[in-house]
Amino acid sequence: MEQTTTSDSFVSAAYYQQQLPELPIEHFQKFAALSFPVQGESLELIARHMWLGYLCCRGQFEEVLMFLKGITSPCILYRYITERSNEFWFGNILHMVLYWNTGDRAFDMYTILREMGAEIVEDTYDHYPWESNAEIWTVPTIRKVFGNRYKHEFNELYERVIQWEINYLQMKNRV
Repeated sequence: MEQTTTSDSFVSAAYYQQQLPELPIEHFQKFAALSFPVQGESLELIARHMWLGYLCCRGQFEEVLMFLKGITSPCILYRYITERSNEFWFGNILHMVLYWNTGDRAFDMYTILREMGAEIVEDTYDHYPWESNAEIWTVPTIRKVFGNRYKHEFNELYERVIQWEINYLQMKNRV
C-alpha cells in the first residue's frame, strides 16, 4: 500500500491501519492468560475485550457489531463497551474507535456504541475519546510503535463527535 503523507513526517491513519497484522482471538487469549491473574469467564472476557478493541483499531466494525449484538446479557454488553482496559491506556472501546479511525465509518461506529450504552470515560492521560493527542501509533498487546501520528487528521471527526455528544445530552435532558 502506498503511503499517504499528511505532513512532512507523518503518514495517514489508513496506511498504519493496513500495517496491523490480522490477529485471531487466540492471540488475545494467550496474552490475557500470561498477563492477568484470573481464570475462566473473567479471563475470556478480558481476552475478548482486547480482541474487540484490536478489531476497532483495524476498522473491522462489522465484526465488532456482530459480536456485540449476539450478547444477550445487558451486564456483559455493558462491560465490553464501557469497561476500561490497561491495553487501551485505561480508556474504553470508544477510545480505540476514535484513535485509529477517521471519517464517516468511525463517526457511525462511535454513535452506535454510544446508543448501545457505551459510557464516556477518561483514559490514563485524562482524555476523553475525542481528545487523543498521542504522537505515535501503538497497538494493544503488540507493544510496538508503528510510527508518528498526525493528530490533526482527526480534527473533523472529533468536532463531529463533540457536536453529536452535545446534541445527545440535550436530547436526554429533554426527556
